[in-house]
Amino acid sequence: MKLKALLAGALFLAAFLPLGVNAAGRAPQAPENLKINLLEEPLGVPREDIRFSWAFVDTDSGEKQTGYRIVVGKTKADMTAGRYLHDTGWAAGSGSTGIRIRELSAKLADNGLYYWSVQTKDKDGQAGALSAPQAFSTAVGTKWANTQGIWGNSGNAFVFLRSTFQAKGSIEKVIASVTAASPEKTHQFVYDLSVNGTLAGLGPSRINGGSLYYNTYDITHLVKAGSNGVGAVCYAEEYRSFLCQITVFYTDGSSEVIVNSGRDRGSR
Repeated sequence: MKLKALLAGALFLAAFLPLGVNAAGRAPQAPENLKINLLEEPLGVPREDIRFSWAFVDTDSGEKQTGYRIVVGKTKADMTAGRYLHDTGWAAGSGSTGIRIRELSAKLADNGLYYWSVQTKDKDGQAGALSAPQAFSTAVGTKWANTQGIWGNSGNAFVFLRSTFQAKGSIEKVIASVTAASPEKTHQFVYDLSVNGTLAGLGPSRINGGSLYYNTYDITHLVKAGSNGVGAVCYAEEYRSFLCQITVFYTDGSSEVIVNSGRDRGSR
């Protein structure tokens, strides 16, 4: 009876040990939960201060990240083809939050559209797959076509502003950058922005330390081929001003500012 028990225990161990050995040998999965500056939809981020974050994913027990590689490209097609604007190569480390790439800012332009992906290594040095690319846009910076705010009659607190634009060619994304003054006296948003009759966003936030911020929206899903209308319902009791710039990014990597309310004020 004792011999049979020992044999049964040996068989039990033999049955389960190989599974543990095989499981420990798997490479990590593609990272998930990608963010830039802790934003899930990173639009209008300053190119001088970009911090990458992701979640390391590995189903093996006791695993940890020991290295990472970040790649950045201009278009989805470039990312698929491995044509990268920047490739960090493999960097050692377990960090996956607030990762900076010192030399990247010099390769990025203001008001630009880019994509990034990351892959990781586990404790055994095995490399996983690249993550699905995440799109991000840089702050408008020096690329405002015009920064002159517009309004209707200066005596009117309430105005409706409207413009049209043509969407043509192979479009990758359409980004709107919008601000208005002033939200201070009324303690409320100044503008409601709509594209083709659908609300795109409202703002801006309150002035902070004398700085008036602008909002950035991905309006690609609201834009149709051909003629499009963009409108803003605005209300302010002082310092009345509205500014909107819409940039189209094409699949070939080029871009075009198709609306700037200051530049195009005659067409509103």
